[in-house]
Amino acid sequence: RNYSTTVRWNQVLHWSWESELPLECATHFVRIRSRVDDAKFPELSFWSNWSSWEEVSVQNSLGQDTLLVFPKDKLVEEGSNVTICAISRSNQNNISCYLEGEQIHGGQLNPYVSTFHLKNVPFIRERGTNIFCKGNQDNIKGIVLFVSKILEEPKDFSCETQDAKTLSCTWDPGSDTGLAWSKQPSQSYTLFE
Repeated sequence: RNYSTTVRWNQVLHWSWESELPLECATHFVRIRSRVDDAKFPELSFWSNWSSWEEVSVQNSLGQDTLLVFPKDKLVEEGSNVTICAISRSNQNNISCYLEGEQIHGGQLNPYVSTFHLKNVPFIRERGTNIFCKGNQDNIKGIVLFVSKILEEPKDFSCETQDAKTLSCTWDPGSDTGLAWSKQPSQSYTLFE
């Protein structure tokens, strides 16, 4: 997608991107380009050349486990779509994966990698949703998918002051996302004046 910003002299822009398919599952290639677009000078509008392709591959650094499942400790909002993958160190086409004990169906990315697309993931419990996969020789590996309830926009927001120095604000945060206990950061709010 396009991202617009005003660039100042010596300003460094950082760009991050998250793949639908976990980076551990396959080699990814990424490139970017920029566009100069100033409404005051429309004739100077142009696209840069594409950057060189950047290759990202982490499969060689995954260790020697015969079966691996990704993503690990992913946090998503209820109703999201998630892709998981199971990597086998042996050429096998019979990896089975289960969401809370029910088999999920997927496909083969290559002879070593199976992918499973979960649509509209539900909030099941505060401690996460269990996913496990089985390969040959009853080899079992699993992950926990952290699914939060949808974060609501605060309601009934109001502020008051007694001395024109200290501002006291209250609001109704809506329903709890359901992950307050976990290692994930708790809900926080920032007031912009």
